[in-house]
Amino acid sequence: MLSSGQIARVNRSEVLGSLAAIPTRRNAKRIVESRLRPINQGIYRPETTLTFREFVESQWKFSLFPTFKRSTSRGYEFMLRKYLLNPA
Repeated sequence: MLSSGQIARVNRSEVLGSLAAIPTRRNAKRIVESRLRPINQGIYRPETTLTFREFVESQWKFSLFPTFKRSTSRGYEFMLRKYLLNPA
């Protein structure tokens, strides 16, 4: 999440080696494939940055609650409070 409150994808890059260390394109492709293999095979799972409570309180309530009828928002508020945010 950016400082302005917007959600954005973070792009990261990594230097795999110098031209002297990886002299051919084939060697470079092998290194890249080995780094991406866990992601492509589904072994790697991204981690969440927000808890469910933080998401509901910072995003969901402010963007969706005003669009609901009053009875719907009261029912959702009850369900959130009783079952999802404060489970016994």
